[in-house]
Amino acid sequence: MPEQTADASTRLAARIAREAARRKKQQRALVLTAIALCLAVAVGVGVWLSLRPSGTAPSAPPVVAVPTQTAEPTASLEPTAAPVAEEPTAPAPVIDPFDTEAARKHVQVLAGDIGVREGGTEGERKGAAYISAELEKMGYAPSTVKFSLPNGRTSQNVIAELPGTGSRRVILGGHYDTKKPSPGANDNTSGSAALLAIAAELKDEPLPPTIVFVWFGTEEMIDSNKDHHHYGSRAYLKSMTAAEKSATAAMLSVDMIGYGPEFRVRTMGKGPQTLQKDLLAFGKANGYSATYMKDPSKYGYSDHEPFELAGIPAAWIEWRDDPVYHTAKDIPSHVDWEKVRQAGQLTLDYVRALDEPRMDVLLGK
Repeated sequence: MPEQTADASTRLAARIAREAARRKKQQRALVLTAIALCLAVAVGVGVWLSLRPSGTAPSAPPVVAVPTQTAEPTASLEPTAAPVAEEPTAPAPVIDPFDTEAARKHVQVLAGDIGVREGGTEGERKGAAYISAELEKMGYAPSTVKFSLPNGRTSQNVIAELPGTGSRRVILGGHYDTKKPSPGANDNTSGSAALLAIAAELKDEPLPPTIVFVWFGTEEMIDSNKDHHHYGSRAYLKSMTAAEKSATAAMLSVDMIGYGPEFRVRTMGKGPQTLQKDLLAFGKANGYSATYMKDPSKYGYSDHEPFELAGIPAAWIEWRDDPVYHTAKDIPSHVDWEKVRQAGQLTLDYVRALDEPRMDVLLGK
């Protein structure tokens, strides 16, 4: 079982840092509001002076309400009730759309600059280091969890958590390794890049579930045995406690979202189907064209496999088919960014909609 390198104190420190950043934003917003009110007063007085007929004595300018500090009452005044100070209202988080340009940048670095990231190789380690560094820039405290492969190599998962307001968990995952000789711009740099863009967008939003982002190492087959794959997702599932498994309302694998005419949500049909049904219903209600397609593989074609077989509501989102996946032609220029945008936006919208009643439905409660 892999050991997680970031301990609880590190995660607590990261959460405190995020809370401090939120408070700083709130204070900045209050200062800007005060400045705006002062400017409004100045503009109002200027307009009044410009409209006053020339030669007339100035009268009192129009009253503009501005926040002032009430003077302390003197002993000669009648006693009055002390004014009640109101708590400043925190500004609502900015709900932006999926950032396609950020995803494009990540694809260029991972698939264009780093290139082939075969499981357990230096290329894969460089990919993990890049993902971890980007998460740190966003304010996360990512952990890199190593695990052994049967061919003697070592791979790793990159994990980042966004604490929620409730007790439930949602796993968003995608593999970042590639099948040699492919740099894997679509398979699966597209999904890995989308998860980075989503992590950046959600980091300051108060969501009910804790969002666990996992970039899985060595999803691709390492030899001719068709069951020798999904090592990162299987290792992560093995590391989960019984409490974490029961608290996980959804696991969504974002894999190959950058090419093809068919927008699909897929499962093996062997575990709970609540997630795929609810995700498709949500997508249809919000104008997305995604439809269901069964994953017919005995072992599963993506990282939803171990979670679905463990009884966790799981699904795989993809665009298909891609005729050049697993080849050297799967380069950044091959990616259809509108496909990435749609898949990323659907994932982002759905995660934002996961309130407690919806997660109860996913868990069959």
